Parts: sequence; structure tokens; C-alpha cells
Amino acid sequence: IIGLWSWIPSKRPWLIYQKQWGTLYDRPVCGDFDGDRLRDFGVYRNFTGDWFVMPYRVSSFVITFRWGRPTDFPVAGDYDGDGFSN
Repeated sequence: IIGLWSWIPSKRPWLIYQKQWGTLYDRPVCGDFDGDRLRDFGVYRNFTGDWFVMPYRVSSFVITFRWGRPTDFPVAGDYDGDGFSN
């Protein structure tokens, strides 16, 4: 299946979660994009420069923004120390 994420929570290692998110050509990016100290799911669409972020606590809401060029490689991180990944 294309775009299927799998993860095991550290506090419940006997569970395996899965969620479909993204397409074949998207690159996965994880980071705390909303400042709640939880990793959010994100994908970078390398042929458009678009980012799609699904906050961990609100999976029905998607943050979308365009930043970058098709030749860029996405690296999420808190570069300015404000508690958010940019």
C-alpha cells in the first residue's frame, strides 16, 4: 500500500498503529509542527514544494503550506528554539 505509515508507541509497545498518509512520491517528515510536544505526521511533495502536516491530536485537520523547490530535501526541526518544527 502506498503512503502507509506504521508506528509503535513507546508507552504501549505491544500495539502497532497504521495510517494511510501521502502518495508514492511524497517524502515523510516528522516534527512538532503545532507546539504540543508530540510528533506530527507530515509529507513533503517534492515535485511541487508543498508540505502537508496532520497534527497528532487532530487527525481530521491538515496544515498545508508551500515552501521549497522540487530539488530540495526536507528536514524538519526547531531551528529557532520556539518549540515548533519549521
